Amino acid sequence: MKVAIAGATGVLGRTLIPKLVTAGHSPRLLVRNVFKAGELFRGQPVEIVECDLLAATSTEGRVAQLIDGCDGLIHAATAIPTDPLVPDAWKQNTLLRIRGTGRLERAALEVGTEVFLCQSVIMAYPDRGDKWLDEKTWIDSSPERRDVCHAVGIMESMMWLLRKQPKSLRWSILKGGQFVGPGTSQERLIEKIRLGELVVPGDGSHFVSLVHVEDAADAYVMALGKAPGQSVFNICGEPVRYGEYVDGLADRVGVTQPQRNPAIPKPPSHRASNQAARLTLGWEPKRSIWPADTKAEVHSGC
Repeated sequence: MKVAIAGATGVLGRTLIPKLVTAGHSPRLLVRNVFKAGELFRGQPVEIVECDLLAATSTEGRVAQLIDGCDGLIHAATAIPTDPLVPDAWKQNTLLRIRGTGRLERAALEVGTEVFLCQSVIMAYPDRGDKWLDEKTWIDSSPERRDVCHAVGIMESMMWLLRKQPKSLRWSILKGGQFVGPGTSQERLIEKIRLGELVVPGDGSHFVSLVHVEDAADAYVMALGKAPGQSVFNICGEPVRYGEYVDGLADRVGVTQPQRNPAIPKPPSHRASNQAARLTLGWEPKRSIWPADTKAEVHSGC
């Protein structure tokens, strides 16, 4: 299958492209920086085209030209800020979620793309404490989490509106857990722990749903062929309490476990279930959430 990928040079894309090639697919990379993509995927049998989803020149017609001839389309373009507290930190990510999704949707319908996979996130779910979160859970609409969740809710609503289109398009939303593994934010977290800069908010009892980026990429490859139309999947391993997670990281690098600060409010607790992906796609996480530790237990079922 010829597959167009928006966001090919991101954390997920860099891992996904070689897997698509290995699976026999022909990737067409939609990237802002052609030189960077060429360096990243040097020697890989990929097609690279310049495409900035937010540029004024990236009209639906222009994007349609770029994906014409592709049977599949993967929207993995994001701009998650490293410091979410900076003013307007989420602006570009919001635009990619909304404007970028709209342009890709209309282009896919125009050229008759068969499969459209859209990357979403588990962190947009509301705080449910120790309760399990499945794919029927609504996106968090609380005002205090608007920067993170509002655009995700619009993006997913736009995907669901595809049901009303007369043309057939098999689409699916893959809600990823927080990525761990090489090149992910886990590396920055470990460095903060190593330097003694990390403070756990509250008592650290809130859940986080993690997934190794290699496992997440496997889910996309499987979804291209197996995901039914109008489907949504949580792509994560077994949730773990945040305090236990960072303590485990500290133990593995041989430093003092991070201190707790009860005065800092706990973040939302996301205890997400991956049962739908396991049953429908036959997917399950196979890599450990712990870095470079072959003895660590793999969190696989939830």
